[in-house]
Amino acid sequence: MTAGRERFHALTVDLEEWHHLCGVAALDRVRDSLPSRVGEDTRRLLDLLDTHDSRATFFILGWVAERHPRLVQEIAAAGHEIASHGHAHRPAWELGPAGFTEDLDRSSRLIESIMGFRPPGHRSAAWSLGRADFDGLSCLARAGYRYDSSLVPTALLGRRNLTPHPSRMETAFGAIDEWPPLTRRLPFGRVPLGFALGLRLTPNRFILAELDRLAAQGRRAVLSIHPWELSPDPPRVRLPLGLHLAHYAGLEGLERKLAALLSIVRFERIDRLPAPSPDPRGPPAEDFG
Repeated sequence: MTAGRERFHALTVDLEEWHHLCGVAALDRVRDSLPSRVGEDTRRLLDLLDTHDSRATFFILGWVAERHPRLVQEIAAAGHEIASHGHAHRPAWELGPAGFTEDLDRSSRLIESIMGFRPPGHRSAAWSLGRADFDGLSCLARAGYRYDSSLVPTALLGRRNLTPHPSRMETAFGAIDEWPPLTRRLPFGRVPLGFALGLRLTPNRFILAELDRLAAQGRRAVLSIHPWELSPDPPRVRLPLGLHLAHYAGLEGLERKLAALLSIVRFERIDRLPAPSPDPRGPPAEDFG
């Protein structure tokens, strides 16, 4: 294995609270009264990244930025990229094109008021842009975004025929770069590898082997985490079984697992990586009609 810190891949962080779960009405009703953990969890992550001289792209949820503007500035001061995670953490398919654009603009304006610039990149809540029935990439390009990191080429989180690798996509309003999270092809289809349960449950040796394989091809991978995943005592709430597993399984030891990856592979901000090549297929018509 030749993977090493001279081989750069992207690390991304969805900056949201532990209770930002899509589709849990009970949490939606009491969200404003729930205790905040995002500050302490994020600072633990910032210390870990600084220890290993790695930088990341932080997709900032507007809901969090509105309540913790100094935390956003702290992240940027530590050398990390500030991008948008929308505002209300609602799935793109639920918002629709007008609601998606409005939510996106609210987040952009809020980040601009804190940082002095509009974010260049975007990630939708729960990777939902790939399951929306409208052309989300065109919405982003029209709003001036340079890249997106929302499309997952799996049946459960997106669509199978989405691009699995960083690619430049043409839209009705110009080109936009897509940086999908790392997946792995298995005989029955692609599965998450660099995020969620895939990152938490897959042994590091398999993740490193895939990172090394992609680097040897001149490709970059995208890994993704949440600050709450590194919490030593994450709050627990009652959830449906599937969501419970997705939210809690494999949390124990993730900080050690991430530290081990950071000690071997150098991670960087998306905006500091080489621009991806055009996707010759373009956006699948059935996905972005």
